[in-house]
Amino acid sequence: MGGDELLRALGGIGAPGRAASERAPGGGSGASSTGAMDFRAMLERASAGAFDSGLPVSVASGASVQLNESQLARLGQVIDRLHASGASHALVEIDGRFLVVDVLTRQVRSEFQPGAGQSVDGIDAVASAPPAPEGALGPPRAGVPTPSLASALIDREDAA
Repeated sequence: MGGDELLRALGGIGAPGRAASERAPGGGSGASSTGAMDFRAMLERASAGAFDSGLPVSVASGASVQLNESQLARLGQVIDRLHASGASHALVEIDGRFLVVDVLTRQVRSEFQPGAGQSVDGIDAVASAPPAPEGALGPPRAGVPTPSLASALIDREDAA
């Protein structure tokens, strides 16, 4: 994502030298004296994690990383915050997994597994995603059923 794209996402402000009609929807400059947030306030909100650009996050082809919609949305919030702080490549923890993320392209490059003896070069930031909302279901963290789940599955098989 280039600087112009980030500026547009932050509030419709375009780069100097751009035609006003290109800067914001409706032909305005995106900065009016009444009601529009100034650029500094938008950056502060993004740094604090309170800004959501709504821009998509993707997984690089061949990355062998599976993420659900909730994870992609939460990862997008983290990437917005990382981008606002100037990061370009990050290691992001989400739901007990560690993802190597290209912040500028908003793309998950790979999954880092600490116990596998791997190393990751070029990381300039580390962050964690907010937890999934209450009541959201997701896969077990370790991929192994909990004892209560295993017991319930065994009871179900026995009943059938």
